[in-house]
Amino acid sequence: MAAEAARTTGYARTGYARGLDYGGTSAPALNPPAIPAPIPQERAIPVPRPIRKPQQKNAYSVSLFAIFGTVIIFVLLIFILLAHVYHTGVLTETGRLNSQMNELLEHERRLEIDFMSRINMVEIERRARDELGMSLPDEGQIIVLQSATPQGRAEVIEAEYEESTWRGFGAFLSSLLEYFR
Repeated sequence: MAAEAARTTGYARTGYARGLDYGGTSAPALNPPAIPAPIPQERAIPVPRPIRKPQQKNAYSVSLFAIFGTVIIFVLLIFILLAHVYHTGVLTETGRLNSQMNELLEHERRLEIDFMSRINMVEIERRARDELGMSLPDEGQIIVLQSATPQGRAEVIEAEYEESTWRGFGAFLSSLLEYFR
């Protein structure tokens, strides 16, 4: 009856109805299942594994990033060295040109002194009268203007100028056209 109950309740699928009666008593079933005897097995002796050489990795001993960084640093150092050589050449050329300019300024000063020393007012007056037919002005022809400003300077007073947006825009456009001309 217990076996039939186990079949109907689903205990047979779970393995609890193998000779045990769970129908409410704690007594073992009358026909317990037979326990099979263990099969003697031979003891396996482990075979030692062959010693393999460690495989060499296909990786670099130095990272590519370090190599790339070092190459960039060397290239930059070469550029700095070349820039220094160029800068030294420019400084040498500048010194040479400055000395040449000083020589030319000294020569110009000597030429101006020579020119001023050659000006002879008597000779200029004679050439103007004889060759060009000029004459000295009369007393009535000479007019001296007195300046109303201190130190004889003339002052330019600007007229009032109204700057509008369109006039400024027009000036801007004309300057752009001049630039791209």
